[in-house]
Amino acid sequence: MRRILFAMLVFFLAVSSQPGFAGAALHIATGSAVDEQGAVRLRLTLTNAGRETLSHLHPMFHFHHSYSMMPQVPTLSPGESVTLENTDHPPVVRAGRYPVAAMVHYRDATGEAQTALHTDSFHYQEPVVSEIGGEIQAARVGEGSLLTVLVKNHSAGLKNIQMMLLVPPELIVDQFKGMMGLTLRGGEEKIFEVPVKRAPGSRDGDYPVHLTIEYGEMLTHFTGEIQGRVRFGSLWASLAPHAAAVGLLALFMVFLYRRARRPLAFSV
Repeated sequence: MRRILFAMLVFFLAVSSQPGFAGAALHIATGSAVDEQGAVRLRLTLTNAGRETLSHLHPMFHFHHSYSMMPQVPTLSPGESVTLENTDHPPVVRAGRYPVAAMVHYRDATGEAQTALHTDSFHYQEPVVSEIGGEIQAARVGEGSLLTVLVKNHSAGLKNIQMMLLVPPELIVDQFKGMMGLTLRGGEEKIFEVPVKRAPGSRDGDYPVHLTIEYGEMLTHFTGEIQGRVRFGSLWASLAPHAAAVGLLALFMVFLYRRARRPLAFSV
């Protein structure tokens, strides 16, 4: 009995350590500090939450039309964290909230290239909340995918918004590069579509997409974001390890149940 339990536990751990099980191994966190003159200092913390060493980590921040490369991290062992600081963000002038986007390219234990994307925001003087919301849905179209993006103005006033779509380098978006402007009247919603395809040689799996939305109102700056995911490749390929682990545990529970209900033998 103990041998069976031990073998099943080892198998479950082996399956759960496969790529894609329990999320990405690299966790990203950002922090910020803004002084009275509007100078911005950003902090980026990378944590290896997996069981194997990550290598060749190349982090960068995205600022509107530009980006700022940060020092490479050669390796990150399981459980290890590293914090980097960045002062390249342009000084902010208007009070309000501003977007922060961090992208990290790295290699996993097998040497396969991976990309992690993280978005956040910081405020200057006033922690205002954006009144523009929406959602992103993805649908398979041939060898590519089609993003259906809905944005809605939840306020009564007109908003002139600027949008930027952030995707990993494994994805190609030809019709949405840089910033895109849109005008929304009070209560109005608009829907537009964005074709997405994979870059040559990119792996199967889920990819994050983030749409940042900014607009100004008098002397205040607002920002928000809409998150979505795009899948390329077979759905079964990513679910197979999960299904195997769940199925094995289910069989084990049936085995224990039947064993518990087995009549006890008494000797006379």
